[in-house]
Amino acid sequence: MRELVIIGAGPAGLTAAVYARRAGIDVLVCEGGMYGGQLVNTEIIKNYPSYKSVEGWELARNMYLQAEECGAEFLYEGVLDVYEKDGIFTVKTDGGETECLAVIIANGSKRLKIGCKGSDRYEGLGVSFCATCDGQLYKGQPVAVVGGGENAFEDALYLSALCTKVHLCAKKITASEETVNTAKEKDNIIIYEGYYPAEIYGETRVTGLVIADKEKNTADIPAAAVFTALGQTRDNAIFAKIVVVDDSGYIIASEDCSTDTRGVWAAGDTRTKPLRQIVTAASDGAVAATAASAYIIKKRKSK
Repeated sequence: MRELVIIGAGPAGLTAAVYARRAGIDVLVCEGGMYGGQLVNTEIIKNYPSYKSVEGWELARNMYLQAEECGAEFLYEGVLDVYEKDGIFTVKTDGGETECLAVIIANGSKRLKIGCKGSDRYEGLGVSFCATCDGQLYKGQPVAVVGGGENAFEDALYLSALCTKVHLCAKKITASEETVNTAKEKDNIIIYEGYYPAEIYGETRVTGLVIADKEKNTADIPAAAVFTALGQTRDNAIFAKIVVVDDSGYIIASEDCSTDTRGVWAAGDTRTKPLRQIVTAASDGAVAATAASAYIIKKRKSK
């Protein structure tokens, strides 16, 4: 029997592990892949407090080492199911089952990838999933944004204040008319409606991309970076039996990270929230761990 199981070893899960261990709680972190979450695919981070500039893998490693030094244990197995009986939770993983008193779900979310030639090769070398995080790296240079939704146009508008040209490639435009018109008013935003990326190319880093339409007409665009804004995917179906999940796949949780199930918290990108950044994920981890620790300590005393 463990006291607390944390599902996910991204910024939210790792921060939760640190706070729970500092409160004297027995902690097991379950992670099906590499610790760090989306951090490990982020080239340079310049908006995390105390760091003027830090590589994503380095920040992930520092967070992991801190959690490990605090005494958190790690189980590198994917979580298959979570269920509750008589106030005890069972977390089923690839290798077995673990019973615990409380659960923090911090499995994050995954960015949808472009999937064209070169997109995987240049991930972290000019292919970015966060304009807010990486935009400053390409100040004074031409860039491209892929996507036709509200987030894609907002990214383009944000980048237009930093970059010489913003080429927005949208297979289909679904953003609001107001946002689209605002983008069209910007002299340095060029919209390619009906086009999709066919290839991202470069040498050691991205230098451009080829886009195409359904008639196979192509255009070659010079760009120092390609920002992907195709949305996110959540993997919360297995948790829908114990917590409420909204239509977009996010776990419904309050600002205190509590769910509708006593003893279960959701932290970071997996939950409903207005801003998804490293710093907000870490904040969620601290909030959820503090609440879970108080809950566990109360259960100890009631025995």
